Amino acid sequence: MQSLSSSYAPGHPSFADPLKTTIGKRSPVYQEESDVTPLNETTLKELVDRIFGDLGGAFSVPLVHIGDELGLYKTLKAIGPATVEEVAVAAGCAPRY
Repeated sequence: MQSLSSSYAPGHPSFADPLKTTIGKRSPVYQEESDVTPLNETTLKELVDRIFGDLGGAFSVPLVHIGDELGLYKTLKAIGPATVEEVAVAAGCAPRY
């Protein structure tokens, strides 16, 4: 006598794979039948511009924090307009920062 678990195991002839039995059973969706909103290029461009603007602001925050920790803003206030090298020398850090 065959056990119940072996007759319903994958690979057994009587095992029906649920994915294989449902693939192709769904009727195709045609554009005129779907509820998809048409793409508005202007709105999409505005959204993408806003996302990139927000990302730019998010990336600026740590850089501003580093500049504050290095004293770059106080140095600029004290010496006025200056080149990168002049600010670095006055702040005591490498021009890279």
